[in-house]
Amino acid sequence: MLPLKKLARENLASKVYEELREALMQGRLRPGQRLKISEIAAQFGVSDTPIREAFMQLLREQALEVTSSQSFQVPRPSFQRYADIRELRLRLEPLGAEKAARLISPAEIDVIEAAHHALVDAERRGDWRDAVYQNYVFHLGICRAAGMPSLTKILESLWLQSGPTLNLLYPHAAPRYAGEHQHVRVLRALRERDGQAAGDAIRSDLEEGGAALVVLLKDIDAGRIRVPELVAAAAEPV
Repeated sequence: MLPLKKLARENLASKVYEELREALMQGRLRPGQRLKISEIAAQFGVSDTPIREAFMQLLREQALEVTSSQSFQVPRPSFQRYADIRELRLRLEPLGAEKAARLISPAEIDVIEAAHHALVDAERRGDWRDAVYQNYVFHLGICRAAGMPSLTKILESLWLQSGPTLNLLYPHAAPRYAGEHQHVRVLRALRERDGQAAGDAIRSDLEEGGAALVVLLKDIDAGRIRVPELVAAAAEPV
């Protein structure tokens, strides 16, 4: 059973799309996970039609792939796919952090800081699903505070495509930092209204925190690691 909820009847296709979109961005769906139209329709409590319409929209956004006339699939792990998205994030998320440092409210910083502490706690407890989710809250919270709707839309599209792959961070490629956690540097820069420092810290977080995932995905592409076992374990609490 997928972590989705039943929906009211009005604007069904749009609501299904938004729920699935959030599930993908937040890493609630795993790479390679198969989604049968009839099963998802039953879980939402709707007919097949709005599910198919939502799936087709996500297909156009490269967040899903077709496997048959009745099912779709979250794309499997791929180094090249992740590398392309990562390069764009490395250019755009620092810009978002730089802009956010000028506009973000103390209350918004508090929410982002709470997400960081929840992430650290989830990693300590081995609650991989929560760790992936809290990382989403942290990064997208900064992006949405930048006051740049076009940038937010682009970055949400990138997270839509890469959110499931981030499940593979745990427990296989957990972020490691040579010094203090880069999120701490980001938070400090935001409170000090230092846009340059905030952008630099976000860039370092993506480079340093994602280094092990890059290695893991290369091993997958080279056939040195079997994907089925890897995906089955992704984001499952120990």
